[in-house]
Amino acid sequence: MQIARIAPVMKICDEEKLMGHLGVVLYEYLGEEYPEVLGSIIGALKSIANVIGMTKMTPPIKDLLPRLESSSSFCVIALFISD
Repeated sequence: MQIARIAPVMKICDEEKLMGHLGVVLYEYLGEEYPEVLGSIIGALKSIANVIGMTKMTPPIKDLLPRLESSSSFCVIALFISD
C-alpha cells in the first residue's frame, strides 16, 4: 500500500488537492471484483481520508458503502475498518 506511505509526505508538501483528485479516481474503481485489489483501493482511500480529513474527501465517505455492492466487498471493508 504505497499511498499510505506517500500521503503524509504529500500533505507536508501541500498537495492535498492532488490527494483529493486521487481519491476521486480510486472511488471510481470501487466496483472491482477481486478482493485483493478492492482491499488495496479501500486501504488507499483510508490513507487519504486520514491525511486530508473525512470532511475534505470528494466524494464524501458516506457515499462509499452504497458504491460497494457485493458481500465480499463488505468483508474487505470490515477488515480495514477494524485496522
